[in-house]
Amino acid sequence: MKHIGSLLACATLLFIMSPCFADVESNFTSGDENWKVGTTLGGTYTPVWDPAGYIYTSDPDGETTYWVAPEKFRGPKAWCYNKELNFQELAVPDPGSTPLDPTAAALVGILGGNGIWLSYFSSVAPTSIHDFVIPITAGSTYGWHKGTSSGDPWATYTDMINVLGNISGIYLKAEYYSGPETNYLDNVILTPEPSSLLCLLGGLAGLAGLRRKKT
Repeated sequence: MKHIGSLLACATLLFIMSPCFADVESNFTSGDENWKVGTTLGGTYTPVWDPAGYIYTSDPDGETTYWVAPEKFRGPKAWCYNKELNFQELAVPDPGSTPLDPTAAALVGILGGNGIWLSYFSSVAPTSIHDFVIPITAGSTYGWHKGTSSGDPWATYTDMINVLGNISGIYLKAEYYSGPETNYLDNVILTPEPSSLLCLLGGLAGLAGLRRKKT
């Protein structure tokens, strides 16, 4: 029995020291969480926060508009490979605005500290509230390109890890119409594995295995 206490103590230490991650998310329950609105003209704007728990923006300068993720979504994020980026979005056009081809610009752009872009394209326009679920996985099946164009090569595993290992920016498209529109954003989540509980259980299992080898 005395060894069980030692085992738990060691597992807890490994749990504290191990690279286990919680979701990185913005649900906007108490503010805009430092999200910004950027455009292809280089402007940066502050979105409007609604106390109901979302943010929104109207076309600030008539150019293509993107949501710009805050600091917590940047930095080393290689753990999110093979996981998902989830967000809810809604685009509402002003009278007279006409739909753009959704594939003309990337839905998601991730810029690495190495200057390399990863771009994900989608044919979906959120004309009603849409739950985007983006797999962060390499290969033509999953839709990521190395570069900013849908004509650029498919991103490889190495490309994605090199970018995810040091993210300098995540950008979500907020432009679906030619002409004025209002774009709404909510529930942005990077979902990792393993969970903290799995890390702890993994530490226990690993230490138990070492214990068996010694006995």
